Amino acid sequence: MHTDHENAAYSDKSHFDRMPEAIVIGGYRNWLAGAFSREAHYWRRAFEIHVEILGNQSGKSAFEAMSALINQISVDTIIPLQFHNPDVDMLCRDECLLLAFISATQHGNETAQYLCTKLICDPSKSYEITAKAETYASILKDGGCLLAPVSIKAIRKLSEQSGDALYIQKTQVRH
Repeated sequence: MHTDHENAAYSDKSHFDRMPEAIVIGGYRNWLAGAFSREAHYWRRAFEIHVEILGNQSGKSAFEAMSALINQISVDTIIPLQFHNPDVDMLCRDECLLLAFISATQHGNETAQYLCTKLICDPSKSYEITAKAETYASILKDGGCLLAPVSIKAIRKLSEQSGDALYIQKTQVRH
């Protein structure tokens, strides 16, 4: 596992080695795969990931908060959301941004939060997305799922990246 935080978002496996990052990515991928395919087993898996790690009540709350966040992002996004299939062992740009955003929120890094929202959505909509991210990040943190910090430099590198990922139109992302 890499210890250099600026490379953490790009490494091959570090994002799956840690439970906090695995819950965020697993939830995001399965939720979007469900929205894209309309197959309920993906949404069930996203829910199960949260419940397995956080317990019934906190897991349910975290899943609902993550769903609200993804819905808000899908409404306010600049470009269609990207994601990899749940079984892919690498991250696309939007997955890295989500990890960085939740991490920045948990660690109180407002500069990183701002940069992430600027890359994810229309900046005038950042308040709504940040509020939803704070709810999700807080539930995860209270449940012992504290994401590793991600540097400003890594987030700036993400602004130059595009991922080879699945695309989903904004209107398709509804739960």
